[in-house]
Amino acid sequence: MVSTEYPPMFGGVGRYTKNLSDALKKLGVRVYVACNEKGNGDYFSLDADNPHNSDVLMNNVDELNPDLVHVQLEHGLYGLKLVTINPNRTSTNIDQIL
Repeated sequence: MVSTEYPPMFGGVGRYTKNLSDALKKLGVRVYVACNEKGNGDYFSLDADNPHNSDVLMNNVDELNPDLVHVQLEHGLYGLKLVTINPNRTSTNIDQIL
C-alpha cells in the first residue's frame, strides 16, 4: 500500500488505507505500507516535495517483490504539478512508478 497519509495521522485516505490493510491481513495477505515519516507504516521517506518519490517506491518494490502495488490517490501529497493551460504536462512526483 502506498499512502503518504497513514495513522496516527488524521485523514480519510490514511484511515481507509489502514482499514483496507487490516482487512487484507485478516485474510492472510502480506501487506506492507509505504508512507511518510509521520505515519506508522513499514516504509517511509515519501514526501510531497521529494521529486524522487518514484525512486523511493521502486527501491521498496525491488526489496519486497510484491504481487501488487496499490497507490492511494491523494494528488497534493504526491507533489501534483497541475498545468491547467496544458493538462498533458500535469505531473506528480510518482509518475515514474505509475
